[in-house]
Amino acid sequence: MSFSVHSAVTQYLATKHGDRVITHGNAQIEREEAITQHCKTDKPSVLVSPSITEGVDFADELARFQIVCKIPYPRWDEYSRSRHAIEPKWYDLQTASTLVQMKGRAVRSNTDFATTFVLDSNLMEFVERSESILPTWWLDAIQMET
Repeated sequence: MSFSVHSAVTQYLATKHGDRVITHGNAQIEREEAITQHCKTDKPSVLVSPSITEGVDFADELARFQIVCKIPYPRWDEYSRSRHAIEPKWYDLQTASTLVQMKGRAVRSNTDFATTFVLDSNLMEFVERSESILPTWWLDAIQMET
């Protein structure tokens, strides 16, 4: 999620659910503080972030849903273009890895559960192109809604 989408989503949610919405700015320390606040609050909360893909444990009630607004493709910079030229599947592999990691932030055990909503209309195009590198359990969990 870009910071512009993050801002729009946060503003919309704040008008309806004000004190339940926890978010942060660009600084790493702000992100960490928002995560800590979400994890320690006794009240129901929704953490809105454009940058939580790995390294966070939202076990059990800490995450029953997550919304991915945009497929998390890596930045298309000189490094990515070079890697893609050497290994064409590299770019999709990085993206698939990030999507699987994102699901793993919310589902931490065999008894844990959460729903991941992917709003990007290009999801199925990505899935079809990357089916051979995505885990079967991840593919089996896809449900399409129109």
